[in-house]
Parts: sequence; structure tokens; C-alpha cells
Amino acid sequence: GYGGADVMTTGIPERYVVNYGIGIGKDTKKNEMYTFFKAIKPDIIVSHQPAHGIHDRIPHIGPSGSPALRVFCDNNPVKLCLTGHIHGDWGVKVTDSTVYLNPSNFGEVTTIKGEVSEGGFFYQVEINDNEPERIVLKKLANGKIYEIAEHVRIVGRWVEHIIDRDRYD
Repeated sequence: GYGGADVMTTGIPERYVVNYGIGIGKDTKKNEMYTFFKAIKPDIIVSHQPAHGIHDRIPHIGPSGSPALRVFCDNNPVKLCLTGHIHGDWGVKVTDSTVYLNPSNFGEVTTIKGEVSEGGFFYQVEINDNEPERIVLKKLANGKIYEIAEHVRIVGRWVEHIIDRDRYD
């Protein structure tokens, strides 16, 4: 796993912010994140910062993900990359070799426009023989867990099935 983000997060005192420089404009293969993953060689990555171009779009700003994470996943046998940070750009995305997941937000989040997004979202990932084979987007609301959508690998392809359209929307 690898935490952090290249932006200041509301509510975190400045003295706790770690400037680790993994974002856009940083040398992709000579930064802390890339070096860490190259040494560890993970099959599954958990990172606060999303990979560049995948679940990283901020409205009116554009992509904000880590080029280093994207380059690492594209060039190494990473099976699953779990990220967060960008609550509005959530979902499942599959590239040639990696399944990327961003469940949105679990807790309440104030959006850029000042609106409150209620949260409660998370994924259940089922892995068999070291391969992800079923992913279920769920939501915790009013003390109950609802299944919203599932992704199932069928003959090498991922197929999405929406279970609860209202909560999905």
C-alpha cells in the first residue's frame, strides 16, 4: 500500500502533510512511489492517489493521478489496483493487465461546490487462485448493506450487472 496525495486535504493540519512528490510533472521512474513498488513487486496495490488517467478526473481541472503508478501498473503484473482520493470519478476500469477500483467515498465528503456527498460506498472483492474474479459495489445506509452493482469475470472478460439502479445513479 501507498498513501498520500499531492494536494492539501481539508481538516489535516499542515504539520502532518508529507510532501512525497509523485504527481504530474515528477520524474516517473525516479520517485518514491515507483521505487517502492519496484522493490516490493506487488500483485495488488492499495494507493490513496489514483493512477494517471484512471479514476483521476477533477471537474474543470482534469487528470490528477500519479503517472508513476500508471507506468508501474502498465509495465508490471499488477492484478488489482485499489485507489481513492477522487470521490467523483469512481468505478471499475480494466486495462490489459490490471483491474482498477475506486469505490467513491465511504464517509461524508464536502464537494468542490460545497454540497455534501453522503458516502457509504465500498467494494467486496473475491479472489480465487490469486486472481480477482468477482467485484461487488456496496453501500452502507441506515445500518444496512445494499448491493449496487457487480462485475464478474467470464471467460477472461469483465461483465457489469447493475443490481440497484437508484443507488448506482
